[in-house]
This record gives sequence, C-alpha cells and structure tokens, in this order.
Amino acid sequence: MTCLVVNYVGGQVPPRPADPVAGGRAAAVDPAVEGQRRLARARDLLERDAKDEALAELAWCFDRCRGERAFCATRLGEVLDAWGSLAKVHPPARAALEARRDARDRAVRAGALGNDDVAELLALNEVLGDASASLRAFDEVSRRRAPADTAFFYEGVRVEMWRQRRYRSLIEGRPHPEERLQTAAVALREASKRLVGHDLRPDPRFAQRVLADVCLDVEARVALDDLAGARALVTAARQFAPEPQTAARLIAHAERAGDDSFVGGLRREAERGLDAEARAELARSIEAAKAELRQLSKPTGG
Repeated sequence: MTCLVVNYVGGQVPPRPADPVAGGRAAAVDPAVEGQRRLARARDLLERDAKDEALAELAWCFDRCRGERAFCATRLGEVLDAWGSLAKVHPPARAALEARRDARDRAVRAGALGNDDVAELLALNEVLGDASASLRAFDEVSRRRAPADTAFFYEGVRVEMWRQRRYRSLIEGRPHPEERLQTAAVALREASKRLVGHDLRPDPRFAQRVLADVCLDVEARVALDDLAGARALVTAARQFAPEPQTAARLIAHAERAGDDSFVGGLRREAERGLDAEARAELARSIEAAKAELRQLSKPTGG
C-alpha cells in the first residue's frame, strides 16, 4: 500500500488492477461502478482513520475514472470533497492533490482548453483553497487565445475576478449579461411545463445561482460608473426574481461598489409600499446579504 500511495502522491497512475475472472474469462469492470465502490470504501477507511489506504482509494477514483461520463460529477464533487477534507489533516493527501493540480495547470496553459480539462483545474484549485491560481492560468491563456476558446474558463473564474475587484475583466467577458437572465427564464419555464402534473417545481437554487451570478455584473457596472447599464440589469433581475431577497442582494452589491447614491435609489425603490415590519425584514435581509458577500470576498490562495 505504501508504494501505491507514493505513486499517487507523485501524480502517477498505477497499473489497473487485474479484472476479476469468471468462468475462465476476464469480466469487464465498469470504472464508474468500481469508482462508487471505492469511494464508499474510502469513506469507511476515513471513519477508521486509515488515511493512507483512503488516499489510495480516492486517487484511484480520480485517476482511473477520468472521462467516465457516469462518474464525472461524483469525481469532481464527492471524491474531491473527501480528498480535500483528508488533505487538511494528512500532508501526503495534500501533496497528491497539488501534484494533480500542477499537472492539469501545465496542460491547460499549454492549450488543453476542453471543458473537462478546465473544469478539473477549477475543481482542484477550489478544493485546495486557491481559486486565484485558476485566474492566473486564465490570464495567461486568454492573452494567447480568442475569447471563444476561453469562454468556459471565463465562467469558472468570474467569482475570483469579482473577489479581486477586476470589474473591467468581468464586463469584457460578458458584454450582455441580461442574456443570462433571459436564457435562465426560458429554461425555468420549460422545466415548469415538464413538471406539470407531477406535483413538482424547478429547483429554486437554480434561480438563486443565476441571480447571484448576474449581481456580479450589476456591481461591476456600478463600480465603473455605467449606471444606465446597471439600472437596466437591476430591472431585468427583479423581473426574473421578484422576491424581496433579490432587492437585498442587489443593494449589498451596490454598496460594495461604493456608490451611495445608487444604493439610496435601490433602497427607496425596495421600501416603496412596505409597512414598518416589512421594512425591518428588508433591512435584516440586506445585512445578511452583506455578511455573505464579506465571507465570499475573502482572498484565496497566493
């Protein structure tokens, strides 16, 4: 087991284990099914504090299931979540993650800009707590490649651009953010139609993610004094998500941009027609949104 972990720490993929034999013939092993089995085993090993053995299982899941469509979300989600938790208490696990991140970073900088390659780099940097490293890679690649080649990458580093107040980069990457709301609204309408008769509704988290994303564009426009563009986007955002929390989120972002006059206008509009209790609730929602932004804006990595 020690040799296996050393190989994984170095970023090398060990030989595939021998397939089980049934009736004298090698039985095919579905990597996605095997990945789920090994992930469950890794969790069991972690419960028993068998760190090296758990690391080997997680590394197998990550390395051998690359490209497996049925395991893609699990690989970059549950597998890396478990690996990241292990890395916080087990240095070899962090070294193994860094080795894979460094290899993927080199590949992306060399031109491997497929969605799978970029998504892997973004996920590895996220679990390592270094989203700024993804932005550095994006900056290098975007200087050499056309915007169409880096569009997926741009979407993945938007929050880090916002965190670093790179408002011009945010706007240049998405000149028409209202289209994001329009596309999402169509998707929600279509989803609602499909769910008619099933006593189900579209996942409300989808709309909240879209709104949170577009609020970055509102803040950027306010900060760059494109107030007409910001107002138009605010109107579109409120039409997309008319609940009071939308106003609170927009106000919090406008405050971060530093335009007191714009903030005042948003507050007056949000408070119009509200009674004292509703105004107090709005104020609490604004404070909660501001606290969320303060947490999200904390620097990552180096």
